[in-house]
Amino acid sequence: MNAMLPLLFDGMIVLLLAAAIAYLIVLNRRLGRLRALQPELSRVLAGFAEATGKAEASIAKLKAFGAEAGKLDKQERERGERARALRDDLAFLVERGSQLADRLEGSVRQARGDSPANAPRAASVTPLGARRAVGGEPHGMPSQSERALMDALRQAR
Repeated sequence: MNAMLPLLFDGMIVLLLAAAIAYLIVLNRRLGRLRALQPELSRVLAGFAEATGKAEASIAKLKAFGAEAGKLDKQERERGERARALRDDLAFLVERGSQLADRLEGSVRQARGDSPANAPRAASVTPLGARRAVGGEPHGMPSQSERALMDALRQAR
């Protein structure tokens, strides 16, 4: 039995070496295929790197555009607020002008001796230029009430 034991160990080593050689042959074939694909893999990786660079540049541009859009949005909101304030001021001035015109018209009627019941209705709603065209006053010459209205509006400013 002593003589068989080294032979048995040598047989096992031969079998293990045969298995290792078979595995290395398979591994060598796979590595050969991988080496054959290496140029294509390099092109794919280069394309991926290029696409990543472009994506990063696009993200930077989008961030810049977003910041610019935020500034423009803020400017538009500020303009809108100013426009609303101006609209409110103009509405107030128009209301005040209407009140002054009504008071002035009442003063003119009182000075002429007209009562509100005797005053013509069309005159109160017809624009001054239209009254001139119809034949109220001569063209180009403002009436006394028009001059008084213009002076009152100038003073209201």
